[in-house]
Amino acid sequence: MCTLTNVSSKKSFTGYKMAVERRGRFYSVFSGVEYAVGLVPRTRVAKKNSIIGSSFKAIKRWRFYEPGMVGKTGVMRDVSMARLELRDLQIHLSNERKDWSLVLLKMKISGGLWEGKYTGNREHDIVVGDHVDSLRKISPKISSK
Repeated sequence: MCTLTNVSSKKSFTGYKMAVERRGRFYSVFSGVEYAVGLVPRTRVAKKNSIIGSSFKAIKRWRFYEPGMVGKTGVMRDVSMARLELRDLQIHLSNERKDWSLVLLKMKISGGLWEGKYTGNREHDIVVGDHVDSLRKISPKISSK
């Protein structure tokens, strides 16, 4: 879950984000929205559109997706914490049959930046914006099948 606390004075920020990689494209773990350079799509979570398919029910129960985050994306400040969250998610989904993999992205965001907290298995400092300036995979997939 993301909780926004302060408007940021920065114009842009580079941080780290868990993502689903499928056929060379990157998607939100929780909403299925595709990550690409440009404005973050204003798409809501839709079970039938979720990249994680059969795993969606388990993830939705975690209630990490916030309706107030529609049209926004958040990145973690600390790469080591992002890696821990990624590993935790992989362990949770290790028995799922899938045609995708979990990866870590380095993402530069801008546009109406906010600072806040992300609460997964741990609490992390995040920055949230509505525009993706750049993104690249910095970790190989983690146990895809």
